[in-house]
Amino acid sequence: MIERRKMSKEVVCNFPEQARLKPKIEEVIYQFYDGEMLKIALDFVTNLRANKITPAWSSPQKWKANYKGKLICMITLPDRGFNIPMCATLLLGNVDTYKEQIKEKELQNLLFDDITYCAYSENSNVLCSLNKPCVGGEIRTVLGQNLSGVCHFSTKEHVRVSINSTSKINDVLTLLELEQQARKETINASKSLNSNDVQEIAEPKKPVIEDIASEILTDEALDVFLNFIKWIYENKLSITWNRTTWYTHSKSWKVNFKGNEICGLNLVFDGPCVGSWYVDRLGFDDTVDEHLKEFIWSNVNSCKNCDVRCLPSYKRPIILGKEFTRVCRIGFWNVSVEKIEFLQQLILARSKM
Repeated sequence: MIERRKMSKEVVCNFPEQARLKPKIEEVIYQFYDGEMLKIALDFVTNLRANKITPAWSSPQKWKANYKGKLICMITLPDRGFNIPMCATLLLGNVDTYKEQIKEKELQNLLFDDITYCAYSENSNVLCSLNKPCVGGEIRTVLGQNLSGVCHFSTKEHVRVSINSTSKINDVLTLLELEQQARKETINASKSLNSNDVQEIAEPKKPVIEDIASEILTDEALDVFLNFIKWIYENKLSITWNRTTWYTHSKSWKVNFKGNEICGLNLVFDGPCVGSWYVDRLGFDDTVDEHLKEFIWSNVNSCKNCDVRCLPSYKRPIILGKEFTRVCRIGFWNVSVEKIEFLQQLILARSKM
């Protein structure tokens, strides 16, 4: 057992120091739990190790748990408070192969409880941009049951579970054991793949944003976007290529002022939001007027469990004096010609910060 004396809470909560030390999860658990919650947290980690699932520090308060070198679980501890249950995010990529066993063991609610519905469906309690073309969600089959209004970006393979009881530990371990067995059964098939059959997709070195926009956008969206690009250049801002992000199906550029990034500019080339553009990573301060506040609030997006690396959702409950929950990010999607001036004002203000 890891001794409590090894790390003080001051060191644990100093995230740069935690990044330097890369502590074992048990060392940090001792600083955030006591009593029954301490026992539950330690029992969960002990059982993971017993099942050949090894947690390793990944980023502040997050540990990757691998099985035979491949990620199968992410464990997140609270970054504030005391005795707040840890969160386990399970990567169940083979869940369809053991769905009947899940039903037999009555574990289906673990999956159903983690589904995120479209912000504009009757089941939703999240926020999103009304300008996304995927508004309304999709029909998704989970364990043989058809669910309507499910967010396109909610994950199909990740399941988040709050570890707050012994029974929850047993349920999670059962799911992980089923996933382990399914992975074992696919190993031989994976080894038989001929590496020569895998073709790399050639990526243009520095795609020109106007050219890519003309391929992806159409009609009014294209006109608004190209005029927006023209405005960026006219205001002595520059645009530089960033990267292709495959899990969001987007090509990304940086908007810069005097060498410093102001925001991100993205074009969506595939997936449910294909044919869209959006601005992200745009900072602002508390001095914006009421019209800009309303514009910003209308573009707050809730966490939709789309990416295990940042789960659980970012904790930014108050934005410009208004309280939000489960906030992921602020993304300005497909801004209309009537609203583009608000976006331009935010960009200009950011360039002067």
